[in-house]
Formats: sequence, C-alpha cells, structure tokens
Amino acid sequence: MVKDIVINEKKAAIALGSVYGLYHLVWGVLVTFGGGFLPWFLAKHFIQVSATAAPFDLVTLILGVVSAAIVGAITGWVFAWIWDKL
Repeated sequence: MVKDIVINEKKAAIALGSVYGLYHLVWGVLVTFGGGFLPWFLAKHFIQVSATAAPFDLVTLILGVVSAAIVGAITGWVFAWIWDKL
C-alpha cells in the first residue's frame, strides 16, 4: 500500500518563492554587471534585440526580486494546495 504524498503549502511557498527570487536576483546582477552577457544570452535563444539595458537602479532590482519571490510563493502554495486536493 502506497501512502499518499502530502505537500506542506507553507514549505512549498517558501521553497518556490526563494527559487524565483534567487533566479531574479542572479539575472539582475548578470544584466547589471555582465556587460555583454545579455546579447550573448539572447543570441543563444535565437533572439536579437536592438534595445539596451537600463542603468542600474537598486530599488528596481529589489522590487523585481521581491515581486518574483511573491509570485513564486503564491505559485508554490497554490500548487501544493491543488496537489493535496487531488
């Protein structure tokens, strides 16, 4: 007999929120300090953009990381809640 797997909503929210926030932080640092990284990265995905990255703004970076973490937390919580209901 296989025991049903239960996912803790709070832990899933924290885990996925942390991952989303970390991804966004790394991306923000790479775009800010990576110089030619953005065109190289986009070229690997067959994308050519003539726009340039805006100047570094700490508030924008923090808001982006926090927003991504919140979206990740909500996504993780909803996923765990749905999983547990199935």
